[in-house]
Amino acid sequence: MKASRFLMALSLASFSSCVLAQTTPDMATGLSPYATYIPSEIDNVNPANGNIFIKIPLLGYPQKGEKLRMNYYIFYNDKQWQANLTYNTPSSGNPYISGAWTPSGVSLSGGNSLAPSPIGVYVARDQYLGFGANYNQTKVQTFGTGSDEVIESTSYLTQYVYTTDGAIHYVGDGVKETVGCGPLVPSNSCPDVPSWGNGLFINTYPATDGSGYDQHNHDPKGNIYTGSSVTDPNGNSVTWSSSGWTDTMGRFIPGGNTGPGANEFPNASGYTVSSGFFDLVPGTTLSGVPSQCPSGTSAARSWTVPGSTSNGGSATYYLCYSYLTFQTAFNLGGNLMTESGIAVDSPPDVNSSSGLGEALLLTAVVLPDLN
Repeated sequence: MKASRFLMALSLASFSSCVLAQTTPDMATGLSPYATYIPSEIDNVNPANGNIFIKIPLLGYPQKGEKLRMNYYIFYNDKQWQANLTYNTPSSGNPYISGAWTPSGVSLSGGNSLAPSPIGVYVARDQYLGFGANYNQTKVQTFGTGSDEVIESTSYLTQYVYTTDGAIHYVGDGVKETVGCGPLVPSNSCPDVPSWGNGLFINTYPATDGSGYDQHNHDPKGNIYTGSSVTDPNGNSVTWSSSGWTDTMGRFIPGGNTGPGANEFPNASGYTVSSGFFDLVPGTTLSGVPSQCPSGTSAARSWTVPGSTSNGGSATYYLCYSYLTFQTAFNLGGNLMTESGIAVDSPPDVNSSSGLGEALLLTAVVLPDLN
């Protein structure tokens, strides 16, 4: 058996103090077609923001036609934090910012965040698209006080396509407005919400970065995606369910959407939830830690995949996960992320049931012994 010790080093480095809004170029992850990168054998460095992107081939199966792929890689992005902030204008006093800094791959249950990729190292197939919308910025204005209060909220939306390398491709934009009035505000004095105020995408277009993705669920090769399949122009399909993928040759590759790898903060409580943005996690969750995983492993997945007949027709990989503690230093007064159960500017508390300061991250991939 062989285990990748390289993953441990990446996981330990995964909570770097990056404190810029992730939706800007400063926090771009993955690869975009016309961006400039400094390449090496396994990684690319974005000179514009310093992100280190790693993509290591792990497993692949040929497919029918030339447009579909079934390749799995080990991925990693260095940008690990994102801002989910709201600009507030009260009726009296100074404007202020509220919200939270969250680890990448985690979203607030209110749905106001965009998570480009899981934190730390992860294993994923390279041909998967997700589609969604994000409130990039929200401005709240308050007029009056108490029962005479009028609150107007304007959110600026973007529609996007995201890929498993962590890249985000924008395919639309719009706005959403909400208005709330106190009980003493006359109905004819409460501002009307515009007809488009319920979250309308005013503009939709092919991806602005030239990647070839569009708002109609197509990728650059003309494949079309649904929530459970990708189909090429000739009708060949890769499908998936909660238990795994079936490729164009009828091979079944197991995967799941629960357990280690699907939730990096299993002990966290409150408003923070796992993103659920990505494809299935390869393998099935084990009830205990197998001997194949290195010392210190807290949870694991076994991944038995189709193999050659000379190796018994199958091969088994192990994905090993360990709890790693972290502490931030945003110097923001300690008032952000307090509702989420993940501490900001507080010491790690690995014994707390709230899950403060610890994450369950992939630290080793054990390869099959084919000798």
